[in-house]
Amino acid sequence: MTTATNTPIVFIHGYGSEGRNTAAHEIYGELPQQITRSLEQEVVSINLSRWISLSDGIHLEDVSFALERALRSAKYQHLLDRGFRCIVHSTGALVIRHWLKYYSLKPSPLQKVIYLAGAFFGSGLAHMGMGQFSRWAHIIFKGTQTGLPSLHSLEFGANTTLDLHQYFLQTHHMLRDDFGVYEYCIMGSQTLPALRMIPNRYVKEDSSDCTLRTASANVNFNYFTITYIEGNNLSAQTLREHIRARRANKPLPNQLYRLTAQHQANQVPYALLYETAHMGNTIGIMDGRKNRTQVLPRIKEALTCNNTPSAQQHLIDKWQKVTEKTLARAAKLKQRLNEWNPQSQYEAHSQVIFRVRDQFGRDINAHDITFKSRTNKHSLALPLLIEDKIKNSLNKGNTTYYFRVQHFVNGTFTNRLANIAPITLEVTGIEPNSADMYYLPVMLPLSAKVLRDLIQPFKTSVVDITMLRLPSQKVFSLTQASVLQASSV
Repeated sequence: MTTATNTPIVFIHGYGSEGRNTAAHEIYGELPQQITRSLEQEVVSINLSRWISLSDGIHLEDVSFALERALRSAKYQHLLDRGFRCIVHSTGALVIRHWLKYYSLKPSPLQKVIYLAGAFFGSGLAHMGMGQFSRWAHIIFKGTQTGLPSLHSLEFGANTTLDLHQYFLQTHHMLRDDFGVYEYCIMGSQTLPALRMIPNRYVKEDSSDCTLRTASANVNFNYFTITYIEGNNLSAQTLREHIRARRANKPLPNQLYRLTAQHQANQVPYALLYETAHMGNTIGIMDGRKNRTQVLPRIKEALTCNNTPSAQQHLIDKWQKVTEKTLARAAKLKQRLNEWNPQSQYEAHSQVIFRVRDQFGRDINAHDITFKSRTNKHSLALPLLIEDKIKNSLNKGNTTYYFRVQHFVNGTFTNRLANIAPITLEVTGIEPNSADMYYLPVMLPLSAKVLRDLIQPFKTSVVDITMLRLPSQKVFSLTQASVLQASSV
């Protein structure tokens, strides 16, 4: 009979780990043996998975189906029968979540999952990874393709990935309450020195681990909707007046759209580790030599944490102190000549993903989003500091913004949002293929408090905007015909 602390562990690696002749120890390093030793008296069965991530014909859904088939085999059926735990790296987070959604029972045989830099909300490398140069490099040096389906799932603002995470927000599908799965997120915020000379922002972004943003690797996300308020019976003339007012930078009525927040019910422990990157045998989260005192204690704490809400809340509080200690250590780093600013690397950022669609669920590709500050020139309130903006290549109605929400001042990391100015969120859409289709513009005031809910340190927010799409009177018209009565003879 297995207990919560000695149930078998299954490792699942991330995208790009498999090459032509990659050995298992090159994928997982010494981490499986280190975990076994750190658990001391516990005898733990370690299972190392392999999955093809660099084939252009294999989707993550295929991988999760193959995982289910492997678990149903005679050799591993005991994992489903008696329970197991998972330690996943990077894209492995999407693989295990796909499996939970499509194949797991409720309660799940998967008791807990520990994400090591889990790729929940995209990576900038996915956008550069689809270029021709990258394809040649994989073919020549790895003997593989680039794994386009996996890369599309890893793009910022990918619908398939966002829909996957939203599924677990729904009633009867919550991971902790309905599946009985407890989750834990461990992440670094350091880039590798060799990557700082590469002229691409996504390998050396502040508040990232050279592959993932700290906000992208945090499964604690916020979800908002902006929807049209029913009951406003708009005529075509009124709609045209609203559009003209928006183009003339004039205010619109506040009663057209509303913002609704749906926060995640159960928070997950999240720890930001010191001097830890996504990969590499020096400070990599999987097999770095110098950061084992950072990584292994967190994994052990997650593995031995009781599957109860109170125990997990205790770990949430403890790991918050770990994050605070990381920032305190980073504050003491000294800048060296010809070196990056070490504190900027640790300044917290936030990611906000806007999905702009019409009431029929179609992407509005031709749209613009504007954040207009409502402070006056004499105010001391800080404006939003946008670090990056990028559209999804497949879902062109989806745009991801990256905000810097901390700055290092006088030896401490200060919250830039504490004195943020209120803004007006403005969204305008057009139908480029018809002059007879209109979108009702969004002009929504957001207070400083709402902004602090929307833009949070080390977190992602997903905002679904449903714009009202209306036809002109020419699109469909009815005319009452005159009926001539035949006269009697």
